[in-house]
Amino acid sequence: MTKYMLKKPGYVGDSIGMPGKVFEIKKLKHSIQFKGEKFKYIVVGEDELLSKKSLKERFTKGAYKYSFPKRILYIISLLTIYELSKYVTNEIIIRLTANDEIDAPCDYDINSHTDLNGVHNYNVGGK
Repeated sequence: MTKYMLKKPGYVGDSIGMPGKVFEIKKLKHSIQFKGEKFKYIVVGEDELLSKKSLKERFTKGAYKYSFPKRILYIISLLTIYELSKYVTNEIIIRLTANDEIDAPCDYDINSHTDLNGVHNYNVGGK
């Protein structure tokens, strides 16, 4: 028995198979002649006879991996890039709009140091 993957959507036995679905196909020891066509293969589990021509048209040989892990990695990387760009944009906006200058209150004289006069006396040792 060999594993074959379906190329196009269509009936396989009694059910509809989608592309990428894997089937086990067995080569018959003796081909079956029916309505002028030779059937050399049978789909295991579905009991469908296949000619060599129909096998080549509808199936590819080998069991292929699904693109599911690749798709998940793509989605995760896309979300990561989105979140990173959102964070960087937020940081840029914060830095561009930051106001580093502190405005003094209206009743405060910036040249007057009366609030610091007592601090100097403590450093010298006086009161």
